[in-house]
Amino acid sequence: MPEEKDTQLEFEQDMQRYDLLYIIPATFEEEKINSIKQEVRSRIKDVGGVIISEVEMGRRKFAYPINKQTVGYYDGFEFDLAPNQINIFEKFLKLSDEVVRHLIVKLDPLTDEEIAFHAEIEKKIEARKKKKLQAELAEDAPEIKSVKKTFKKEIKPAEKVIEKSVEVEEVDEAKVAKEKKKEASKATLEDLDKKLDELLDEDVEI
Repeated sequence: MPEEKDTQLEFEQDMQRYDLLYIIPATFEEEKINSIKQEVRSRIKDVGGVIISEVEMGRRKFAYPINKQTVGYYDGFEFDLAPNQINIFEKFLKLSDEVVRHLIVKLDPLTDEEIAFHAEIEKKIEARKKKKLQAELAEDAPEIKSVKKTFKKEIKPAEKVIEKSVEVEEVDEAKVAKEKKKEASKATLEDLDKKLDELLDEDVEI
């Protein structure tokens, strides 16, 4: 196990940071450009590289014509790679018909002060983004309140209509029950009248 750790540490120490800038013909469609960028990413990883960041600069005009073209699509990567693998990766770029030009620069490791400086810059960027988002939300707040007010105004009349409908239904049910009771009472009185008539008829016959 200790041997594996030492090998890994040695590998990390042997890694060198590089900066790559390459140009793709601007005449290509966006789908084709994305495909080439993905191919470059894959090639870096295939030779054991670790991508740190990518910088997309987009379409830019050349200072002078290159292969009868005046505009190109610029893209770049910052990556870590073992020095003995950089030639293999660069060979791919040289042989590719889809890469007009490329430049690879060896970067010096960042000092602790530079790392702290970049971290501070990132914090400031994030703070500005947060502040901008809060400002946008504050601008939208009155509009949201207005929508809520309108929604409440529309809901209240609807609730009243439902309440009235329920009241009418309750009144109707009470009315029906009363009518049924009345009819039942009427039927009972009629039965009594019939029975009385029958009794009177019997008395008369006697």
